[in-house]
Amino acid sequence: VLAPTTHLIRKRREELNIHKAMEALQEVIHTHAHTRLHTPIPSCLFQENKLKNGRALKTAVKERELARQKAANLLTLRQELKALTKEREKIGALVEKHEIYPRFLDKVVKASKQESRWAHIQNSATTKAMLLGTIKMATANLYQTTSKKAQDGWGEVALKDTLKQLDKVQKFLSNLICIWEEVNQVQTTQHFQP
Repeated sequence: VLAPTTHLIRKRREELNIHKAMEALQEVIHTHAHTRLHTPIPSCLFQENKLKNGRALKTAVKERELARQKAANLLTLRQELKALTKEREKIGALVEKHEIYPRFLDKVVKASKQESRWAHIQNSATTKAMLLGTIKMATANLYQTTSKKAQDGWGEVALKDTLKQLDKVQKFLSNLICIWEEVNQVQTTQHFQP
């Protein structure tokens, strides 16, 4: 299948060839016109030339009409190409204009992930701080309870000094365990004596 422009060029060449042939024929007729006057042309040759000229003329008219149609078609195609080119440029401009949105969304996603990580870190820190506060309060309560029971003048420990409070509680519990073991030993010896 030939492109419309190639087909049009071929048709124009054919038309030019026919036109040249017609000019050559007219020239031959013109040059022989002088000789015709002097020599009679047989009527069959004249009729044959007339038929050939008529066919050539019909072919030329058809070719001209076809060339005119192809030219009109070519003009329409050029206009469509121009419109499509403008549309492509317009769409290209829109693509360039909206090219920033994917990058913006990537940045938003990254920021969201960082905020999520930061919120997780803050939640973990809050949970651990609350656990530490609970441990400190429990230690302070144990210390106060054991210091009241001990009644041996441990001396006051600062409320914020959790380690010293734990040491005092541990000493109290060690003393309590020793006392319990002694009491338990005394009870077992009394139980086995008759």
